[in-house]
Amino acid sequence: MPATAEQLYDPTNVDIERLAGLLKKLSPQQREALQIQLDPDAMKQLEDSRDDLEAGNTIPVDEW
Repeated sequence: MPATAEQLYDPTNVDIERLAGLLKKLSPQQREALQIQLDPDAMKQLEDSRDDLEAGNTIPVDEW
């Protein structure tokens, strides 16, 4: 029986040189998005903002 992707995945078996090459090719916007995704506090803030928008808890621009 063939191995599944989960069985083949080993986080200790990462090609660091390939990863470095990929990171170097990211655009500034992609790097910023990656930094946000790696920051739990930033992700929590985005999730809270999304929840506020969905609940209609917004402040009009003229009331800032």
